[in-house]
Amino acid sequence: MPTRAWKVVACAFAAAALFAGCGGPAHTSAEPVVSPSEILSRAKRTFEIPESLKPTFEALDEMLAQPEEKIDVARASFLIAKAVYPEVDVEGCLRKLDEMAAELRPAVAAASTPEAKIKAISRYVHRVKGLRGTGRMGIPLDLSEPNAAGWLHVLLSTGKGNCAGMTALYLALGYRTGVPLRPVIAPWHVFVRYEAAGTRINIETTDEGRSVPDIAYADLTQYCSLGPGTAYMRPLSKSEYLAIRLSGYASFDHMVSERWGEALAYNEKALELFVSFPEIWVNRGACLRGLGRPEDAVASYDQALKLNPKSCVALSNRGNALKDLGRYEEAAEDYRKALRIKPDYSAPRNGLAGMLSVLGRTVAAADVLDAVKTRDPKGAEALVNKATALGNRGRHEEALPLYDKAIELLPDHPVVWANKGNSLNALGRFKEAVVCYDKAIAIKPDYANAWTSKGAALCRMGKIKEGMSAIERSVELDPNDPRTWFNKAVTHTNLKQYAEGLKCFEKCQALGMKLPPGALEQVRDLAREGQAAPNDGGGAD
Repeated sequence: MPTRAWKVVACAFAAAALFAGCGGPAHTSAEPVVSPSEILSRAKRTFEIPESLKPTFEALDEMLAQPEEKIDVARASFLIAKAVYPEVDVEGCLRKLDEMAAELRPAVAAASTPEAKIKAISRYVHRVKGLRGTGRMGIPLDLSEPNAAGWLHVLLSTGKGNCAGMTALYLALGYRTGVPLRPVIAPWHVFVRYEAAGTRINIETTDEGRSVPDIAYADLTQYCSLGPGTAYMRPLSKSEYLAIRLSGYASFDHMVSERWGEALAYNEKALELFVSFPEIWVNRGACLRGLGRPEDAVASYDQALKLNPKSCVALSNRGNALKDLGRYEEAAEDYRKALRIKPDYSAPRNGLAGMLSVLGRTVAAADVLDAVKTRDPKGAEALVNKATALGNRGRHEEALPLYDKAIELLPDHPVVWANKGNSLNALGRFKEAVVCYDKAIAIKPDYANAWTSKGAALCRMGKIKEGMSAIERSVELDPNDPRTWFNKAVTHTNLKQYAEGLKCFEKCQALGMKLPPGALEQVRDLAREGQAAPNDGGGAD
């Protein structure tokens, strides 16, 4: 599997690992670990399923109400894919699978043993159809691209898929030819297992269906808890498998564009189906942090670590959330724990260097970064983290040349362009900032934050109509992200359009954002007093 595109388990683990800033109120003690039901109950008081996702979730509920043997995970997977990619032809994809199964069925029927049946499926997939697996997952480095290779409809159209895409195909063909195949998850990887009548065979779908023992995955299982009651290295039910599709794929593709509200909805739905899977709690935490709710994110990471204490990614991400809260010593300790588990994991190493620098331990920070240089020879990841940290501390002039160097190494990375725009915006160089935001949007047209920032910059240039149009676009892309409403509210308030600003602030609050004490009352008073300037939608364009 390509290392740049996180898939299934790895999808959103490190969503908050790069481009993370410091700040927030200081706290002295960690959040207690509470029960999953309490966490989810608390979330439901501030979270509503987006209207656009309700039909998909209702269709899934209807399918999962059937007996296990009647559930077609391929159909369910295509329905999930269509919610993310509206152009997906569900019935067309199903017809293609049915045609493939009809071609394969005689060879499976002629096979007299489980091994022979598996060989027949593998030969058909890899030799007859020429479909190719692209390898295992790895710990993700960034959110720079969607995880297209894990979607079954992409595999059917391109002939290539990662372990998740190939596993989905094997499951679909097994279901249609009567071969009892089940998905099995390991950290950053998924494969297929035949298990029936005392026969148990692991099938590595990315290696032409080769049969492998459990020990072949030992390099991955060292990062998870095994045994009764755990999620790894056991056959998953169909609802559990679909939960991973929801969290690891549908959620991830929204996280790439920082559409955190919709991404969170997929993870909440996934937890209804598979509450004991730690990586869903990690993905949920990344969404909450993206929504500006670091305390809730910490609670979600706590639950992930309760389920899997060996999760280096949960530790690294919890460190990021603790950093947001100003709990720097605790953040540094989480980064250290993550590195003790996986010393070559660059995200916590960069995080630890940043925390040591903030804490004034510059020599120790330099030692940590020296280790990063040996693992990130081009230095792109370290450049971005350092530039973002400088920007978050108001040192934008120093950040800009680092962003320029990072862009030379990562010219197609939308977040680097947007972050450079943010520093230019802070320096009052609005025209240059808009150019950067446009670059980010050209790479990812549904990058909601870039649209919001572009709109704010245009308004500060006096291009009110054009700026508000860009901000409206960001709200259209992610109506459940309180930050987009907050930015819209601030823009209205800066323009003395207090009534409009008040409505947007109230929407932020309804979506769970904690506003500064007294802020809402102040805007409400201004709106009541009729001090809003006329909103004629004009401005100098």
